[in-house]
Amino acid sequence: MEALLRWNHPKRGQVSPAFLVPIAEEAGLIHEMGAWAIATAIRQTRPWGGVMLAVNVSPIQFKRLEIEITEGVLMDAAEAAVKFMRGFKDIGVHIALDDFGTGFSSLSDLRRFPFDKLKVDQSFVLALGSGPGIAAIIHSVIALGRALGMTVHAEGVETLEHHIFLRAAGCHHLQGFLFSRPLAAADMELLLVSRTVCPAPKSMLARR
Repeated sequence: MEALLRWNHPKRGQVSPAFLVPIAEEAGLIHEMGAWAIATAIRQTRPWGGVMLAVNVSPIQFKRLEIEITEGVLMDAAEAAVKFMRGFKDIGVHIALDDFGTGFSSLSDLRRFPFDKLKVDQSFVLALGSGPGIAAIIHSVIALGRALGMTVHAEGVETLEHHIFLRAAGCHHLQGFLFSRPLAAADMELLLVSRTVCPAPKSMLARR
């Protein structure tokens, strides 16, 4: 699971993090919001037992706290990144490189930084079927991550075809609307109770 901060606006409905976070950064509120989001996510998920939770915070916060980071963070604060990442690993926190392939990190960064997980950006997954180049890129990223001993995680899994392709390519973890839409903590708890083991999609069961 990944914890994301959404604003329940009275007129616009749920405002996504992609829109909300840049405004909070510009307004100077991101440190307080980020700290609140992390503390709340930990408090809400603590009773759920052995559940792995990812928290993706703003690059601006990286000088204070980071768990799941983007390539941009590595470019802006490389030396600080190494120090803080090793500190988190020492206390058992896993570190994931988010949005791999969409920024400017190099292959040497994968060796330099102590990542546990490599995340395939959803833009690649959603583009599957648009040409052979995309499939080749995803295969290469998965093979690279596995060769370096990392867990490989794909975002944006929305169709059965995505599911089948990524599993066949050797991807460890899948995330996307195929499994669940974004849920509030109470609804997620109900989902965990009813689905202690995530079943295969119904369309996959039908094809067996």
